[in-house]
Amino acid sequence: MGKTVVANVSGTVNTITVTADSPCSQLRFYSPSADVFVRIGSSAGNAVVSVPVPGTPGYGTPIVGGSGQILTGWQSGPFSNVTVSMSTTSNASISLVYITPGEGIT
Repeated sequence: MGKTVVANVSGTVNTITVTADSPCSQLRFYSPSADVFVRIGSSAGNAVVSVPVPGTPGYGTPIVGGSGQILTGWQSGPFSNVTVSMSTTSNASISLVYITPGEGIT
């Protein structure tokens, strides 16, 4: 487990680092308002999210506004971080996204 971090997410790519207190590979995402696409990586270079549009696929998993989702990604711990890249589906919308590291969370 680890501390919950909060990110301001907009239509541009927003990248943050998440660190857990003990080794874990799951992250719980909660977006209270806007739809957000997320991508988890071991560094900023391999975690760049892209929002898909018809005819153009993108790297990212959707988190529907008002809901939460648990994703498994790179392992983080006290001495290793993961990078999370996020973007909303619209340049006009800004959303808070809460991210909590853990293992076996539901």
